[in-house]
Amino acid sequence: ANLGELAATWQAMTGEIVNPTDLFGEYGAWVKRKIVSEDIQEIARLRANRRLDKRLEAVLIGDYSEADLNAIASYFTDATIEQVEAYDLCPSSARKGTQTERGIFEAVWNAVQNGVKATTTQVALAVGVSRSRVSHVVNDLLPFGFRQLVKLCEMLFLAINSKTHTFDDLNLTDSELWAAREFLPAVVGDLLNGDTTPEEVAEDAIAIAQHYGSRTFEKILAATPLQTLLKLFGSILPLVPLDGLQAIE
Repeated sequence: ANLGELAATWQAMTGEIVNPTDLFGEYGAWVKRKIVSEDIQEIARLRANRRLDKRLEAVLIGDYSEADLNAIASYFTDATIEQVEAYDLCPSSARKGTQTERGIFEAVWNAVQNGVKATTTQVALAVGVSRSRVSHVVNDLLPFGFRQLVKLCEMLFLAINSKTHTFDDLNLTDSELWAAREFLPAVVGDLLNGDTTPEEVAEDAIAIAQHYGSRTFEKILAATPLQTLLKLFGSILPLVPLDGLQAIE
């Protein structure tokens, strides 16, 4: 949208002079409605109703609120809307801080996948930052440190690759089976419903790991439904590369 043009239109309509980029108050709400309206028109130009046998895709770039997405979804009731970070589409388009954060998590995840022990030295070299910067970023983003991050990534990798195991192979107690099949899915459900935060989910996962011990916790994760695992660790480790997770599904 041309903000200068919109500000001029707003002034003509209301008599109020505004800074085009100050998207606050009634002016800001009006601009956002105009932008969403234009997005809806752009998507409609695909003429999906004339190509029912084809899967059509539209990519919108911007900061969209839940209300914005709901407004768009109300016009395209059969469409699936997926919100992703700019980094996932084009890493170089993300801000420098995001590139560093994602680079750190990708380096840890790649090391785990390749069977290499991830260290702050190795990750720092891969990303091009100092060791202290690696630790600082992890501590800022998660309620635990670098070692715990590596351990959780290792557990996730082992759990997803243990899906051929049966419950009998794992020798779980009733309490451990409850944690895998009921407690962890409930935690994820609360997160998806907005009843808890990613930080609280991380604390719950750490509490379970500390209660049962790391070896038993690995078995619990192996018995947890795959979709629950991905959503659970996706909330705790939002910077783990999506293609990395999909590659080991």
